[in-house]
Amino acid sequence: MPDPGNDRGPTPEFDLQAYLKVKRTAVNAFLENLLQDLQAPPRIVAAMHYSLTAGGKRLRPILCLAAADA
Repeated sequence: MPDPGNDRGPTPEFDLQAYLKVKRTAVNAFLENLLQDLQAPPRIVAAMHYSLTAGGKRLRPILCLAAADA
């Protein structure tokens, strides 16, 4: 049912899962590029890679990107 107070017409469906997937991929690629260019001892780079690539750490950066997109 359209919103009578909305004069912009119907809004398209927002696919949250697709949005999250695209942004997660972008964040992962950015972090990988940073690690490749890092000038630090290999052991430090390996530890940072291990920590950054662990799961469940993408929601905050995605929320930040979403706020910037708004």
